Amino acid sequence: MLKRVIESITSYIPIGILTLGLVIYFGKEHLYHWVVYLNQGLDAGQPGYDKILAGKDWFLSSGWLLIGVPTIMIIWWIFRIVLVRLSHKEDEQGGLSFFKKSVTYSAAFLVVFAFSFSVLSWLVMMSIDPHWYSTMYSVYNFAIAFVTSLTVICFFTLYLKSKGYMEVVSDEVIHDLGKFMFAFSIFWGYIFVCQFLLIWYANITEESIYFAQRLTPNFKWFFRSNIIMCFALPFLILMMRNAKRHPKVLLVAGSMILLGHWLDLFIMIMPGTVGQTAKIGTLEVGLTMAFAGLFIFWVLNNLSKRNLYAKNHPYLLESANHDVGV
Repeated sequence: MLKRVIESITSYIPIGILTLGLVIYFGKEHLYHWVVYLNQGLDAGQPGYDKILAGKDWFLSSGWLLIGVPTIMIIWWIFRIVLVRLSHKEDEQGGLSFFKKSVTYSAAFLVVFAFSFSVLSWLVMMSIDPHWYSTMYSVYNFAIAFVTSLTVICFFTLYLKSKGYMEVVSDEVIHDLGKFMFAFSIFWGYIFVCQFLLIWYANITEESIYFAQRLTPNFKWFFRSNIIMCFALPFLILMMRNAKRHPKVLLVAGSMILLGHWLDLFIMIMPGTVGQTAKIGTLEVGLTMAFAGLFIFWVLNNLSKRNLYAKNHPYLLESANHDVGV
């Protein structure tokens, strides 16, 4: 039932590639101080030599940043093209052959995605604080990506249903989306606690500096609000069964999730780039609204080009008659 919504959301990948590529190309010296350091070419014993950054130069390099990041996203786009074409052919010709090929390519993509997403999160996000590292960082980023993706899928589905489209999508399907939003909000909270608690308990200087920067007076209220919006409120709002089936409740909980994880990314990025002078102002809010508007337009425009149901999918009837049994 939701396949077309998900396919249309992934159509935004080229805009993501272009945007991220431009930001990295023109802003790399401002975002990543290791770029400036490595360009100096300092040797051991020279003033300003950084042993930690020198030891990471095999990975932290302009080549990896400017070529590796776009390459990863282009690979994702190629997989998307292949899977959507198979979906088109399935609609046109029917049969199980295209479905089986889709399963094969999807399984292959899971392996590619697991590795490439980790590399992407290390390069684009964690290298903002290059002296610090966390073995859970890529999982943390995945938790953010997955729960926000589920929320966006839910929002588009509810919008289409409110306009009289996708009426076959039952409350049972919406209920499942609500359960996934609830579950992965908890999963994010679990990963957050695991990463934070281990670093806090060990109290090793080179590890604790990351959270010390984010618990200063300028950021601590953002940090605390982040926990409330990403975990506490979605957990309490979506705990009851009926809440997961009620569109207005899902919109409230989903809005908390999206705003919370926007703030989550703000806290992850700004202390290491702008520093303690960072604040949420017109620029931050305005750019977010602009890209949100572009994203919504792009996805809805893509949805308008095809049938909203994968009419020859072998699990179409099963999905239409889905019953959670509770």
